[in-house]
Amino acid sequence: MLKVILGLFLLFASIVVTGYQPAPSDEITQKENELKSKKKQIDDLQADIKRLQAEENALKSDKSLTNQEKERKSKKLRQLIKDKTYLRNNLQWWVSQAENVQDNLSQKKVESQENLSDFEIMQNNYEKELIALFMLSLLPEDNDNIRHKMLLKSLMAYQEDLIIDIDKNYLKNKNVIAANEDELSKINEKIKSKQKQQDEVDQEYTEYKKVTDELESKIAVLSDQEALVLKQRKELIAEKERLERESAELELFIDELIKSKAEIDASKLVNNILIKRPCQGNIIKEFGANLNQLSKVTNKGIEINTPPGSQIEAVFDGEVIFSGYVKSRGQLAILDHLNGFVSVYANNSSLKVRKGDFVKQGDVIGISGTDSEGRAIVYFELRKGGNPVNPKIYFIN
Repeated sequence: MLKVILGLFLLFASIVVTGYQPAPSDEITQKENELKSKKKQIDDLQADIKRLQAEENALKSDKSLTNQEKERKSKKLRQLIKDKTYLRNNLQWWVSQAENVQDNLSQKKVESQENLSDFEIMQNNYEKELIALFMLSLLPEDNDNIRHKMLLKSLMAYQEDLIIDIDKNYLKNKNVIAANEDELSKINEKIKSKQKQQDEVDQEYTEYKKVTDELESKIAVLSDQEALVLKQRKELIAEKERLERESAELELFIDELIKSKAEIDASKLVNNILIKRPCQGNIIKEFGANLNQLSKVTNKGIEINTPPGSQIEAVFDGEVIFSGYVKSRGQLAILDHLNGFVSVYANNSSLKVRKGDFVKQGDVIGISGTDSEGRAIVYFELRKGGNPVNPKIYFIN
């Protein structure tokens, strides 16, 4: 009897000294929970990466459209600058033409005035000579008077020819002046038209210059935003790759643990079971669906939209092998149905069972809550022989 007591005492002491070592099944459960937590982190990162990819694509699209708009406006600006230069040169040419015509007109007016003055002087002299000739005709004729008369007639004839020439030049100058005034009027109208075009082009240039400046500012902002989003997306992709690598290592470790676990009684293994739904609601993410476009990781379970506070029920008889909080999955429960099937219930606000409890199909095991993004989602997963399977094909209805 003393030997038995001594043996028990030594056994107890060895346990205290070495520490309790968890059973392989507990270690597997712990690693599976760790794996699920990492996969949830990957899911969250995938969602963030997808969002950032969409933002980056949107920014690139906006930047491309803005660049195209800027190019159109810049092309218009270049054309407006050419128009401004042409109109300025053209306007200067017409102004110089107007000045030339104005100078010519002034000169012709001066010449016309001079001709008019000469005409008046010649006309006065002609009248004086005509009076003198008339007075001589009244005197008795002698040789001196005859010569004087002949001289006066010759002068009168000469002056009459001069008067006729002066009158012709005066009329010609008047016609030239009228033509120059008409041309000057047309040139002035042309100058007004060109000046109006110049003002319109200047105004349009100012408006387009303002628009192009605003577009350049917008492009700079979009470039900064695009660079920031690209940096964030690269960081998230790096984080996703790290988590995926860790998940792969963890899955390999779990597989090795499962292989080292004692085999389940073959008589208890089944190929098919009929399970009930864990809760009411619409399935919003199917089994096997890609989590996003950047990853080949697929959904290992289904997501059911159900109001927070709803009852979560066991889908089949089984033993609770895990009950507790898991980061990114909320309150999590795992049932081993002791026939090769295991079920997982995540995103609960509270749990009604503890590890080691035995439950029946339909028993309430928890109360629904929300996921890490605040959505009213219950995550349900079914595994057969350790591998995720589509639970929908096992539902009773």
